[in-house]
Amino acid sequence: KTKEKQQTIVKKKLSEINSGETVTIVSFIEEEISENLMKMGFIPGEKVKVVRFAPLGDPIIVEVLDYYLSIRKAEAERVLVESGNGEL
Repeated sequence: KTKEKQQTIVKKKLSEINSGETVTIVSFIEEEISENLMKMGFIPGEKVKVVRFAPLGDPIIVEVLDYYLSIRKAEAERVLVESGNGEL
């Protein structure tokens, strides 16, 4: 018998992701901010990597579409992301 490993999808806010993790953008909590974030490359379906947090936790440096961005923690709290392996 072979046991198939089930893939668990876990959704969280981008602000809750640990440094070094790569996740997929799912959606935005507020439509108001989504337009500005989408202009910067935060498009649902795109991969985003949390590179590091500033010493006091704000801003957060992320990599999306092969470039680095610095976004406020308040903005990152409005981005829903998922990991396909359930290890967030």
